[in-house]
Amino acid sequence: MLADRFDRRHIIMAGSAVQGSLSVVLAIVAWNGNPPPWALVLIVLGIGMANALIAPSNGALLPTWWTAGTCPVRSRSTRLR
Repeated sequence: MLADRFDRRHIIMAGSAVQGSLSVVLAIVAWNGNPPPWALVLIVLGIGMANALIAPSNGALLPTWWTAGTCPVRSRSTRLR
């Protein structure tokens, strides 16, 4: 639903920024020795939630890059025999 209401590129950029930031936090927490399990779970949950928001936008953005017949990659169903 977000992919239909907002610019898909902005959703992907914001979600990727959140994932990157949380990944840095995860690295810092893990580097500091004995991290509490709840912190690891919350950080990984946040990364997963950001991925869940990005995925529909990413899937909807790809078909808009090419018009019919201009896709540089052929699918297996259209290969020559």
